[in-house]
Amino acid sequence: MVELLDLYEGMYYVAFFTSMSLNSLLLYLVRNYTDKTMGEFASVIMQTVIVDMITSAVVTFSQLHIEAANGDIFEAPGCSLNNYVFCMHSMIFGGITNINFWSIPIQAIYRYIVIVKKKQIPFWYATVLYSIITIDSIVCGMPLSLRTRFISGTPEEAKVSSLPFWKERDTSRFCLFVARDWATLLFMINMVGQQLVAFGLLIWLTSKLNQSIRAAKSHLSEKTLSVHAQMTKKLYAQACLPGFISILVTIICGLTFVLPSYNGGFFLILFAPYPWIGVANPLLTILCIQHYRKAVINMIFRGRHGNVRSFETSSSLPGMITNTNTAKSTASVAPGGNVLAAT
Repeated sequence: MVELLDLYEGMYYVAFFTSMSLNSLLLYLVRNYTDKTMGEFASVIMQTVIVDMITSAVVTFSQLHIEAANGDIFEAPGCSLNNYVFCMHSMIFGGITNINFWSIPIQAIYRYIVIVKKKQIPFWYATVLYSIITIDSIVCGMPLSLRTRFISGTPEEAKVSSLPFWKERDTSRFCLFVARDWATLLFMINMVGQQLVAFGLLIWLTSKLNQSIRAAKSHLSEKTLSVHAQMTKKLYAQACLPGFISILVTIICGLTFVLPSYNGGFFLILFAPYPWIGVANPLLTILCIQHYRKAVINMIFRGRHGNVRSFETSSSLPGMITNTNTAKSTASVAPGGNVLAAT
């Protein structure tokens, strides 16, 4: 019988390879199938892809294991990383997932400034926002890491090894930090607070953007309206999994304070959705953006080098891809000789 821990660790690798494949495909689509109307959002989408890939790599090779017993919290990586990151697993795992979480509201901020405020944004703008979130996560997570210690060979190790789930497993890689401590509270409040602020910004900015688009609806082309509708759908769809996870974070934080000793292993289930954010983001982008979706369908049913339509890629933002492709063909021939009009 396959054990829960084996499934948990195997799931991370499945999610990692799926994420890398989908994000690589999305990079290719953005590079080659982004039309002129969508072009101004290409840069921020590509940065989101890079953040997703980095996040997938970090969470896969950390595979955070969390346990709680009698007011103490125990953390350990799934891989042998203690010699490299010491007891920083929660800060690294929590920080990178929060940075990844912010990729959705950062796209909303980007759209709001470009469309509502009518200002051009340099390509590094999103990078600055990611850097601010990173610094905040490090500042609020470092005190926790400094107050966390190894438990190998100490009496505290017995608290973990006595839990039925961990009784026959290696517990020497676990570290300990106290739940009711100011550093732990600071880290948890910052984690949950960042996510609440991110959600609030996403909803508020998207609402303002939609109001602006409705007010100018008579002056916008059908194609432009369609692109904005697709982007809005994409952002809301991508927010669903992180939203669910933010609820899990609240549950996890609460349980670590009140949960008495139990059989163990419950926190593995709560952490299971985390590696799938890097899969959901590129998948939903491909499904929600019409040009990308059609390009993938053409690749599947007509062959990558067959009658696959190309789109002109153009952007008005400095530093972004600009006129990387001219239209290689303006029409494609469907089976039976029918000519399909190019978009």
